[in-house]
Amino acid sequence: MSMGMFKNVPIGVLDHPGGMNSSRYEGYPILFFREMMEMAVKKYKAIESNSRYLKKTYDFLDVCAEINPYISIGLYIK
Repeated sequence: MSMGMFKNVPIGVLDHPGGMNSSRYEGYPILFFREMMEMAVKKYKAIESNSRYLKKTYDFLDVCAEINPYISIGLYIK
């Protein structure tokens, strides 16, 4: 669904990608994050990094360092 939004919906930021999966399971597969980041760069879109949903923070940041997508920071404060 996220990839379809990049292709077909006029969005500027993809909010909490993989959030529902991460909140119910152990995290979102990093390969999917990689694919989303590559598409985001191609389409000049941002991906949100939100501390509430991101379970594999270091893996996510490693891929960010490699691909260099636009990032929107979302904060979750308890």
